Amino acid sequence: MTVPGAGPNYDEIAKTINTQAPAVPDYTAAAKSLDRDTASVNLKAVAEVNPDKAAEAQKLAKLTGLPTPAVEGNEDQVAAQVRYDDNVRRLTTAPATASFLTNPDNAKIAHDSVEQLAA
Repeated sequence: MTVPGAGPNYDEIAKTINTQAPAVPDYTAAAKSLDRDTASVNLKAVAEVNPDKAAEAQKLAKLTGLPTPAVEGNEDQVAAQVRYDDNVRRLTTAPATASFLTNPDNAKIAHDSVEQLAA
């Protein structure tokens, strides 16, 4: 009941307002679609990439701290540097192996066996 001059009747106004909460959009379907689309673009972009070489580049990047793009295409050189660094590190605790490798002929034939020689 409205009393003249009493101002708005908020109870009556409230009855006319839709009290249902607004519908929440379903972002799950949109997120799945976006994931599918992004994955599709990525698969197309890497279709010609050798997965084994990519894994090796990522492994070397992690070992060296280099960014993966800097390693890609230079895997052989980076792997050789990692082996060299590992071998030099081993020589610090293997003086007999270090002495053996002072001869260049010995180094030529044994550089790939430093780990076993230093053990």
